[in-house]
Amino acid sequence: MGREFVSPLQSGLWDAWHRKSGDPEKFIGTWAREGCPMGMEKEIPTCGVFPEVEDDYELENVPEMEAIQQKENYKSMLEFKEDAELEIQRYVDKGFAVVKPLKWAQDTFEKGTVSKLACITKIKEDKTKKVRIIVDLLRSHGNANCKVPERIVLPRATDVVEMARQLDRQGDQLWRELSPRDEVAEGWDMEIVMIDLSDAFCHFPIHRSGSRS
Repeated sequence: MGREFVSPLQSGLWDAWHRKSGDPEKFIGTWAREGCPMGMEKEIPTCGVFPEVEDDYELENVPEMEAIQQKENYKSMLEFKEDAELEIQRYVDKGFAVVKPLKWAQDTFEKGTVSKLACITKIKEDKTKKVRIIVDLLRSHGNANCKVPERIVLPRATDVVEMARQLDRQGDQLWRELSPRDEVAEGWDMEIVMIDLSDAFCHFPIHRSGSRS
């Protein structure tokens, strides 16, 4: 669907943040503009942030569309049917998904993966309901058709502490640079801000090379 979706993210702003921060992850702005590669027809570039995957990839043969079109979703999609319909409609309204007839998919994609959907609901502390639609790319072997060169590793507590220490050292250095010529520097301090984007992954389109895989 990469051809029909334009990311609402300001790619130039992401590029500017990268230049100012020196973050080794440098492709966010590019992916907002051009779409994310899927690791199928276009390789996923790496920045050395995560450890490399050493496994030799042998991408699976994808079955024909006719052979997989009869798959049914998980029972949770029926159990929470109303919630699932509202959540999917929200995706459509935001432009994250489009509704297409089966014939369009058959004519557009010679082969592909049909993944079952699941609906997960959770009542939050404020009594509101959180609804998420899960696309099961594991059991459909969709993941097996993508070559992912890095293994995503979540930060440990020690990593977070070390990052905070590095920021603190950088703050001290900046204060020393400013204080001789800027009286305001005496009241200068550093803030750590965490940004959480709603529907973060949905804001990135799929690269055109992967939209026909």
